[in-house]
Amino acid sequence: FAMNFYNLETLQGLLSAASETKSSVILQVSPGTVEYIGNCKIIRAMVSEMLSEFGVRGWLHLDHGKSLDLISEAVDAGFDSVMIDGSELEFQENINITKKAVRLAAN
Repeated sequence: FAMNFYNLETLQGLLSAASETKSSVILQVSPGTVEYIGNCKIIRAMVSEMLSEFGVRGWLHLDHGKSLDLISEAVDAGFDSVMIDGSELEFQENINITKKAVRLAAN
């Protein structure tokens, strides 16, 4: 399953449920969560430790990133996947930022 977490407590709850059900999980964070926790490196470290502690197989995903800077930070921190959200931009701007995000993620 795929779920967003917002802090250590929600991460622990999700991983507890995944462990009990012997499920793999995609752990998603929003830009607001990155801001709240501090940065993508802290989140990556937290998730890596907690996956190991709970014995759960999982991946970390940036959900609805709004900027290329945040996409780059998540990729550099070792997130498994990222999503750019250009839905509020003009159509061509959305295409352009999406292409740039794909290039960042591919490197």
